[in-house]
Amino acid sequence: MGVLLIKLSGVGQIDGQETRLCVELYAQRKGETATTCLDSAGVLDAALRQGGIAKFNIERAIVDSYTATARLETVSPSTSDNGPPVAMAVTLPVRKFDVKVFSDCAEAAVESAIGRTSFSEDDHTLTAMLKTHYPQCYEDWQRDGYHIPPVKEMLVLESGSRARFGMPAASIAFGWGDEMFLSFILERYPLFKNFFELGTGVGVSSLLFGIPAIVRGGWFHSFDLLDKREPSILKAWNPAMSFTECDMDAEPMTDCAEAALALVEDTDLLFVDGGDRLLEIRRYAGLLRPGSGLLVHDWKQYFDYIEGQEEVVIKELEEMGGLVPLYSDLAVHLDSCCMFFIKR
Repeated sequence: MGVLLIKLSGVGQIDGQETRLCVELYAQRKGETATTCLDSAGVLDAALRQGGIAKFNIERAIVDSYTATARLETVSPSTSDNGPPVAMAVTLPVRKFDVKVFSDCAEAAVESAIGRTSFSEDDHTLTAMLKTHYPQCYEDWQRDGYHIPPVKEMLVLESGSRARFGMPAASIAFGWGDEMFLSFILERYPLFKNFFELGTGVGVSSLLFGIPAIVRGGWFHSFDLLDKREPSILKAWNPAMSFTECDMDAEPMTDCAEAALALVEDTDLLFVDGGDRLLEIRRYAGLLRPGSGLLVHDWKQYFDYIEGQEEVVIKELEEMGGLVPLYSDLAVHLDSCCMFFIKR
């Protein structure tokens, strides 16, 4: 059995109607087609709440290149002039969806990795979106004519190759393309030495900011709702790195969030990877001093699922705090899901 995950974008809850998501999956090399549906409205709604990812188990899944079509169906009541109400199926297209299929090996590797870290499937659905090029499943790469994955595939956030520092891939939600883009920014701006992070996770990706901080004689401070850093990871945190357990998105603002405002004013690079991206950007990015940078992770996931929303947010940032986007062409080239802004 394999697992099919579909990331839904632009699909909201449809209250009071029976809803199901159906997918037709075509394996290109094998020439096999299978259709599967997620019938429970409650399960689908839960998937939408958990990052918009619907999960299906697929019998006898093979390692292959896949294409897929999907439809969201709702059953809404309609009336007939000659009789009682009847059910009428209405098919709504899923505007965007990403399909991932991986083998039993990758499924087991992900489950094992989640058990070894502070991640959970409920809180971090993306940890399950690891492809068949998970390092522990190298044998899968050679099976069914599927060879070494293209480099571009290994750069994306969802790739199982994203492991760092001897930690499993599930312990870091930061792809190689993201790291290459971050390295470009740090090289481009050698005076960036003070880093402010919203969203610590388990603290592995924090090292990508903490090491430059101590090398350049600056500081790194990270904030998250809960401290999920394990003792083994804490050993790698250097003296320039600090953490505060704080709800940075709360309304009204918590005392710790209020105290952090002064820190933002001395920040060279603000990294937004927490909860409510738009709220965090509006609350903290405007405080950056001229010449500072803003790096937003998962930009497309949050601001490109509704047509025209990305342009609206970019315009708001420019009007609000003089924040201008740069190097987006490079981010796309590297398959990074980050967006960088400079404060004018």
